[in-house]
Amino acid sequence: MIYKVSTTGLQDPVILDDLGARSLSHPTVELDLGLEYTEDELKNSEDLQAAIDNDWLDVVESVGEDFEKTEENLYTISTSNPNYINALTITVSGIPTGDYRLGWSFSCKMGTANSTFGYRVRLDDTTDIVEDEVGISLDVTNWYKIYDYSILENLADGTHSFTLDFKSSASDVSASIKDSRFEFRRTS
Repeated sequence: MIYKVSTTGLQDPVILDDLGARSLSHPTVELDLGLEYTEDELKNSEDLQAAIDNDWLDVVESVGEDFEKTEENLYTISTSNPNYINALTITVSGIPTGDYRLGWSFSCKMGTANSTFGYRVRLDDTTDIVEDEVGISLDVTNWYKIYDYSILENLADGTHSFTLDFKSSASDVSASIKDSRFEFRRTS
C-alpha cells in the first residue's frame, strides 16, 4: 500500500482522523507513512484514500508500483436515461494474478429534487463490483462527491476492463456526472 506521500497545498493541514488524527502541514515532502503505520492500517485508511482522491496528497512511492494506472474524465455528462450509460472506462493489460485495489470517485447531481442518481462499477462488463443509488432530496444546485474502493482479491492475469456507469431515476429527470476517476494498483 502507500508508503511515501507529499502534500499538494490544496488542503492545509491534511488531517487523517482514522490514523490517530495525524496532521500533515504543507509542505510535507516524501513522508514515509510506512515507518509510522502498518500496511493494514494504511490499506484500510479511508481518510488517507480520500486525501489522495481529493488531490490533497500525492503518492510518491507505493508497494506494487510495478503496476499502477489512473484514468479520468473531467467533463460533465448528462442523461435522462433510466438505463445505465458509460461515464468512464479503464482497461488494464498484461497484469499478473494478484490482489488489486480499484478506487473510483466522481461528482453527481440531479435536475429535480427528491430524485435518485444510480451508478455501478463493473468488471469486464459482466460482474458488478458495486451498484448503488444516491438520493438527492432538496438541493439540486450542488454537486455531491462520491468516492469508494474495492479490493479485488486474486484477480486473474490478463486484460480487464472496469466501467463506471450511471443513470437517472426516471426518463423525465436529468442526471449529471463529472470529474470521474479510476485508480487501479496492485496491493500484493
